[in-house]
Amino acid sequence: MKNNEAMNYQSASNDTTLLESSARGMGSVFNMNERIHLLASRLSKIVEFDSFSYENEIEGVSVSIGSMELHKCSYKIKDGGAYCGEFTLTRNVPFKEEELMIIETAMGSIIHTCHL
Repeated sequence: MKNNEAMNYQSASNDTTLLESSARGMGSVFNMNERIHLLASRLSKIVEFDSFSYENEIEGVSVSIGSMELHKCSYKIKDGGAYCGEFTLTRNVPFKEEELMIIETAMGSIIHTCHL
């Protein structure tokens, strides 16, 4: 995927509509585990990875998907300066610089639609 595709990432899937409407209505019906799996699913369409994990010690949330591999990239999530957790991707081959840029670019949009 080219970087401009990640910048314009817009999920047209039904889960986005459901998630956004539930968040506007009576609050999110998706628990954090479901939101993390949704986030990983969306990101997997953009870049290949073997494992995805999200941890927020403050909220007591720790979710891991897949099998941990040698090469990893980690990102801390902040919203208005407030710490919202950290996610880590791993795989058996190093991430290329272009892939890291794609991940960084796409994550803002994906995280926002998953309401982390």
